[in-house]
Amino acid sequence: MNITKQFMGTFLFILFVLPGLYVGISNSQTGNKVINGVSDSLHFIGHASFEIKTSDGKIIYIDPFQGTSADYTDSADIILVTHGHGDHNKENLVTKKSTCTVITHVQSNINGVYQSFDIGNIKIYSVAAYNQNHIKNQCVGYIIEFNGIKLYHTGDTGVIPEIEILKKRI
Repeated sequence: MNITKQFMGTFLFILFVLPGLYVGISNSQTGNKVINGVSDSLHFIGHASFEIKTSDGKIIYIDPFQGTSADYTDSADIILVTHGHGDHNKENLVTKKSTCTVITHVQSNINGVYQSFDIGNIKIYSVAAYNQNHIKNQCVGYIIEFNGIKLYHTGDTGVIPEIEILKKRI
């Protein structure tokens, strides 16, 4: 199943509920965010993998996996990996620009401190993500901010106390 959604509206909050995945998108801007005729978009690739295309031409992939629906032909500016399981970390399948930044759970949670990253006009915040099958210090979720949009990709997390804190950030 492929889902493509352009960000629009005065406030947009979408919750995709798929096995092991919850993704929230919010936009407090009014109307479509269009630069040079291109809108920001989110494309569900499969499993927990998404492609984000920003209106200024940046491509972000989250949790690349190997599957029949996996298409990573757009050259990536950023690749985010939430944890080391093989169904979330196939960055070798992604076509990368020479300037591509790869951020994994290893760089995102250092000794229990969640890291943040500024890549051009894109801000990425690592946040807690864990459940009975995923150890807290080996997994992360990401809040991604760009063009007035905040997107929260939880990775493989369960209902955790930190979600209440995150609600205030997205």
